[in-house]
Amino acid sequence: MNLEGSLDAFSLPDVFQLLSLTKKSGGLHLTDGQVRGVVAFTEGAVTAATADAARQSLARRLVGIGVVDDAALRRAVERSGHDHVGVARALLEAGAVDPETVRTLAAEQAVDAVFDLLRWTHGDFAFAMDELNDDDVGIALPADQVVAEALRRRQLWDSVSKVIPSPDVVLVMPVVLPADPTLTRDEWSLLALVDGVRTVGQLVELSGAGQFSVVSSLAGLAQRGMLAIKDEDAPDHVALVLRRQVTLSVLESAPAAHSTMAVPLPAVVETAPPQDDVAAPVAMPPVEPAAVTPQAPAAQAPATRAPVVDPPTGPERIGGAHRPQGVVPQRPEPFRRPRPPEHPDAMPPKHAAPPSGSPGPSTPAMPVRTQVVSGSTVGSAAMAAPVASTAIERDPSVNRSLLLKLIAGVKGL
Repeated sequence: MNLEGSLDAFSLPDVFQLLSLTKKSGGLHLTDGQVRGVVAFTEGAVTAATADAARQSLARRLVGIGVVDDAALRRAVERSGHDHVGVARALLEAGAVDPETVRTLAAEQAVDAVFDLLRWTHGDFAFAMDELNDDDVGIALPADQVVAEALRRRQLWDSVSKVIPSPDVVLVMPVVLPADPTLTRDEWSLLALVDGVRTVGQLVELSGAGQFSVVSSLAGLAQRGMLAIKDEDAPDHVALVLRRQVTLSVLESAPAAHSTMAVPLPAVVETAPPQDDVAAPVAMPPVEPAAVTPQAPAAQAPATRAPVVDPPTGPERIGGAHRPQGVVPQRPEPFRRPRPPEHPDAMPPKHAAPPSGSPGPSTPAMPVRTQVVSGSTVGSAAMAAPVASTAIERDPSVNRSLLLKLIAGVKGL
């Protein structure tokens, strides 16, 4: 019996019902002028279906879920070219895939293909009697159940198309989710393919599954907030975060003007006395270099305040010649000639110079702030003896600066 006609005159469900009731075996070919679909029947049951006979639809599903390796796929393709069998059937017969997995995917493929064919608005059909099924993997689906499931999907397609309006839209993954995600393995495999560049149609091709299966899964992910349609006018999330971090960097890079942390003071550096037992000048260079040749001043970090040492006791507490550098801040060069004291205080016994030629203890290191008094009135004995310590040390109960000014004023009278 030759069965052929136009889809405008006969609906596809009526053709399926006729082939099922008459227990026909063969292939139902449908064409819309560009694409050719094939539905295989065996005694009225659907054994395979594809909406595009030029593609290995079932094999693409196996490749999409990652159950086929490269070597097995190459061997199946070679056999398919020589023996005119489907790649999925060649993989099954070679034992390269699990039979239950192949049959499950073949049933899903048949329903998806019939769903796609039911959406054709025009085309022609023709039934070829006793045509062999190249992708027969051992399934037999009742024709009425396949049509019923395809019609159910067709009714759901309207709600799915409202979420995914076109196969040309691009989906992206949002950074912030409304809730913790819960995904199935099939949903995760689709989500891994979303990169913000591929269209929905490309995702369907890449996954190998049917259009309804892929689009409905993507729509479900979008309704749960895991996917969104890409908006070209919306700012990129990474660029948005970087711009806001630049705004915060104004405060992060500013100096700590309001910090209350204490600033550590520089360490006080003590200079060792020269070999001739004369303290080396630190603050001011000598006025007469011919009289005393000083050594190079030691490098000293500027101190924010005078070093605090234990106050002396006895006659060393107050007395000695007035030294201007103790009152006036230090400068790179002297602004006046230091004046020798008119009545120098007597050296305390414990600092008296040892007799000439007799061994004695070495002169202790003088403080950093010492001034060598040079002049024609100072004799060789005065040069040999160390300069007496005349510094008025800091004491909590004495205003050192005011006391030094008072002493300088009294001596100037």
